[in-house]
Amino acid sequence: MATRAGSDGIGQEAPVSQVPTTDLRILFLIVRFCEAVDRGPSITPQALDAMLFGDGSDAPHLQGYFEHCSNGRSVLSRSNVRILDGIRVPCNGTLGDGGGTLYGPRRWRTSSCAFEDTFAWGELAAGQARQRLGDAEFER
Repeated sequence: MATRAGSDGIGQEAPVSQVPTTDLRILFLIVRFCEAVDRGPSITPQALDAMLFGDGSDAPHLQGYFEHCSNGRSVLSRSNVRILDGIRVPCNGTLGDGGGTLYGPRRWRTSSCAFEDTFAWGELAAGQARQRLGDAEFER
């Protein structure tokens, strides 16, 4: 109970108002870069799930971190998280071939970490996810 001032100025016990929670909708994309390289992604969907929600042990997990640091106001749960595997980004390419960028077509590669490179990876990954899941999933 919190104390608040009543009409007579004397403190009264009153229930603390409920703070609304926010369900965080997050899409995790597991990306495989450069098909020519015979390596898979750095994490499996199962390992990512365990990192997010725990594996039954006492090891810390992201869900607990969100709950603790937001004082219970941010909710990370399996119902509002999606893990999408099988996203593939080639070794290099050109973003904006159809004039889709502000500055025209931009060359990018996975062997560099310049802005246009990382931006292109994100755009390619998001485009594949949108293609697989549909526009409605991105607009909820």
